[in-house]
Amino acid sequence: MEHAKAMDEHLNDTSKLRPAEKNQIALIFGVITCVAGICGVSLGSLIAQHWKTGKFCFAHRRSERADPIVSAVGSFVAAPLMFVAFSLITTDQLLSWFVVFLTILCLCLNWAINVDMLMSIIVPERRSIASAIQILFSHLFGDASGPYLVGAISDFIRGSSDFPADRFHSLIVAFYLPNALLFLSGAAFLGAAYSLPADLKRMEAEKAAAESERRERSPKPTTSATIGPSSANIGPQGRQNEAFE
Repeated sequence: MEHAKAMDEHLNDTSKLRPAEKNQIALIFGVITCVAGICGVSLGSLIAQHWKTGKFCFAHRRSERADPIVSAVGSFVAAPLMFVAFSLITTDQLLSWFVVFLTILCLCLNWAINVDMLMSIIVPERRSIASAIQILFSHLFGDASGPYLVGAISDFIRGSSDFPADRFHSLIVAFYLPNALLFLSGAAFLGAAYSLPADLKRMEAEKAAAESERRERSPKPTTSATIGPSSANIGPQGRQNEAFE
């Protein structure tokens, strides 16, 4: 957005933008990201939960595949929205901001339900390590390496030019990579939707087997010995009774 603003004002560098303009762009993007993220996570969780339990509009369409399907829809819808948002920056920034909001909302649909889906196919004894691996790879191939790859592609396309227009257009082209990855993400979620029922059954079988093995290994309770009539003659009084007899 800063490069587009500098390009509109015919500036040679974004550093020549007024601080108020930079702060306004940062504030708008921050507010949009926060609101869209909260709405996306909440909306994705509600839709998936109601779909799995068959509530409201999903009363007759209950499905255990709801989590991956909602995630796939979010990825497939976010990809073209991101392209439209970048295309509108130079023509209508207000509309572009709105499309950015919709894009982030769709991207955040799978944040909570992705973890829920993972936990539903892993037995309790392995959920901690499974969650750690999922977080590691999601950040490793996401927000850790993503900005570097996009920046490297943008620098390669831009070459030695430092003009805002060249920086803007090179960034737009570089962001085609995340767009392509969104389609791959949607395809992967559809694959997960296909295999999810079998994974759920496998998890339940492993959980039942582990519970049965745990019961076999647990020590059986010992029965207490019954107290007979002769045991009542313990102590001095008992010995006196025996002597009297």
